Amino acid sequence: TVSGLTICNCISEAGAMDSLVINACPGDSITANYLGGAIVDSDDSLRFILHTLPSFPVGHIIAWNDTPGFVLSDTLPKDSVFYISAIVGDYINGDTLDISDLCLKVAKGTPVVLRSRPTAVLSSDTTACAGSNLSIPVQFTGTAPFAVTYVYAAQSVTVSGIVANPYNLVVGPVNAGDLLLIAEQDSFCSNSIADTVQISTFPVPQITNVNILCDFSNSTYRLEFDAMGGTAPYAVSGVGGSFLGNKFTSAPIAAALPYSVGLSDIHNCGQATANGVAICICPTYSGTMPAGLLKFCPGDTAFVTPGGDEALDDREQFQSGVHGEERGRELEHLVRVLDQPLAEPVQVFLQGLLF
Repeated sequence: TVSGLTICNCISEAGAMDSLVINACPGDSITANYLGGAIVDSDDSLRFILHTLPSFPVGHIIAWNDTPGFVLSDTLPKDSVFYISAIVGDYINGDTLDISDLCLKVAKGTPVVLRSRPTAVLSSDTTACAGSNLSIPVQFTGTAPFAVTYVYAAQSVTVSGIVANPYNLVVGPVNAGDLLLIAEQDSFCSNSIADTVQISTFPVPQITNVNILCDFSNSTYRLEFDAMGGTAPYAVSGVGGSFLGNKFTSAPIAAALPYSVGLSDIHNCGQATANGVAICICPTYSGTMPAGLLKFCPGDTAFVTPGGDEALDDREQFQSGVHGEERGRELEHLVRVLDQPLAEPVQVFLQGLLF
């Protein structure tokens, strides 16, 4: 008879894997750092696995490889932790090892976090004042800080270091058109985006056809202009007045005062301004009379023909006067004022004096 204790030692060891976490994105090719230390007996083999539990039991084996490198399929569940481990055991059919081998050894795996690709969504279509700056909210998924790239007005712009979520993209000066979001990146992954916001614009009001209406009788003037662009109703600041259609006429302004007005519309799209000084020069000119000395005798009727170069506004009329010598603009001894440039018989005047 033969009797005794049988000792069968498993000498194989899988070695060690780096414990540093690997963050990866769908579709990435990753390689864990194998630290070595494997002991493989004559009938064992060293291989590597991508699996779902840290060591042994290994959980679900996703893939086998002769090196610690794997491609993370898009079909794998996102924001999940997987592991890459060295494994030593007996080959069975294909390229796998016998998981039921009593001497199977599995190294504690390198953690691999499969991150979701970030997304970014723009707000709905919007309207702004032409030429202004516009804030467009964008909502992110993923892990800050974010970076985003958009195209607007044929210009590609990248904004990085974004921590706030949602975040306001500030664009301007704006014109009507589309803003297209094309790419985003978070702390771990990048992604191609295709989101669009349509920007419509309100036109900014303008002041045109400024005109000054002088009132010489009252030493005042009125300011008149057309409001163009923008959206009625309009509002005018700086002076009172009223609109007739799109034409504004101010209340009377003292002739010595300058004017300064602002024009805004219902959308408050900025303010057009106009300022200046009214130049009201009186257009009246009495014209010229014959310069030669005329002599008459008592009883004569004197006729004088003016030069015809007088200038009158629409409130004035032309008259002739017979008077004494002129002292500046003061007329001494005004004797007659007539609607025609002629005098009555000269016997009414003092003889020998100059008129």
